This record gives sequence, C-alpha cells and structure tokens, in this order.
Amino acid sequence: MSASEPCPECKGRCCLDELYYPIEHMGAGWYGHDCESCEDGTKYVPPRTALDERRDVLAFLHAAGSASALSPDEKAMINWIARAIFGMEHVGAATKGQP
Repeated sequence: MSASEPCPECKGRCCLDELYYPIEHMGAGWYGHDCESCEDGTKYVPPRTALDERRDVLAFLHAAGSASALSPDEKAMINWIARAIFGMEHVGAATKGQP
C-alpha cells in the first residue's frame, strides 16, 4: 500500500474537526484522528495476530534474560518461561485454569 492510499477501514475520513464531524484527512486547520486501523488516514496498520504477540513476547524475554543485573535463578526462570511459550505449553492454560 502506498503512503497516499487511504486506509481501507476509514477511507481517509478518520479525522474530526473542531465540531467533531468526520472530515477528509487534514481537511481542516484543527483535526483529531479517530481510526483504530491506521495512524494518519493513509497508513494502514494491520491488526496484530497471536503469532505477532508471541514473537514479541519471546523477543522481550530473550532480551530480559540477557540482562547482566539478573541473578542466575532469575535468568533460569525467564529462560524456562521463554521455552514454555516457544513450545506452546501455555496454549489453553486460561481455559484449563492452570498457572
């Protein structure tokens, strides 16, 4: 999608003027953006998937587990959690009532 192409959700009419009426993107001196699918009426931000979230959590845990300020026990716990998430051992835990 090019930067000039309108968002497929709001079609670029995602801004509100000072009276809170939908207007063409940047069609007034003052505007407030109001669309959950794009940042500015032209750049579409696709919805995050569970896989995106899982990758971000694993990257975060990897970085956290590399911190030098952690004790060996803390590093071991973070690595255990990361391995469990990578192995998808967490899937269904909320419905099973498991920690």
